[in-house]
Amino acid sequence: MPAYGALLRACGLSETVTAGVSVAYQPVSEGEESLSLYFNQDGVRHVALGCRGTFQLEFAPKQIPRFRFSFWGLLGTVSDEALPAAILSAFQAPRPVSSAMTSLSLFGASRIAESLAVDLGVEIVPRFLIGDERIQLTGRQVTGTAVLEAKAMAAADWFDAALAKTTGALSLIHGTAAGHTVELTAPKVQIGRPSQGETDRIVNYSVPLMFLADTGDDELVLTIR
Repeated sequence: MPAYGALLRACGLSETVTAGVSVAYQPVSEGEESLSLYFNQDGVRHVALGCRGTFQLEFAPKQIPRFRFSFWGLLGTVSDEALPAAILSAFQAPRPVSSAMTSLSLFGASRIAESLAVDLGVEIVPRFLIGDERIQLTGRQVTGTAVLEAKAMAAADWFDAALAKTTGALSLIHGTAAGHTVELTAPKVQIGRPSQGETDRIVNYSVPLMFLADTGDDELVLTIR
């Protein structure tokens, strides 16, 4: 069970545990969970209740993958409390993104990439009503960007894919050992208009990605195994 699992669940993802094998996280459209957050700054503890949020996920070579969470919550208590000791034993040692550790497949073929970024795009609305106050998830639009090394059109024609609104699958696997592997899969990704750039004088394309539902609530799946 990943130490950050509760954060994913509060971003509108379900948690499916296959004992001893994997934990999978997938979007839901009802029954979204919330959590309480405790933040201690110099001995002053702030509590936020009923928190729900969203996240961005970033993979870039020579860097460790990162979640960037944003949460909204209702004000709880603010009080003096001794700064607690940090307990990090549930977290795995991070492994940087690399050719040996990370692979990316897009539209059914392996790709050489400079980075992949995914934004869960959850829409969050604070609801302050007569008789009820809550943080509500009202929708999501999962998007992303893949920065890919430019190849001949015969190998990858992203311009034609964008014009034709072609869709295809995406898969990123980071890690090689059991218990240390994260897999991001999306069954139906649509390509936006590519933009050309360069790194180290080598041409690349920044390719916008729109994650679409295939059978419903399956725009992406995060599997930790």
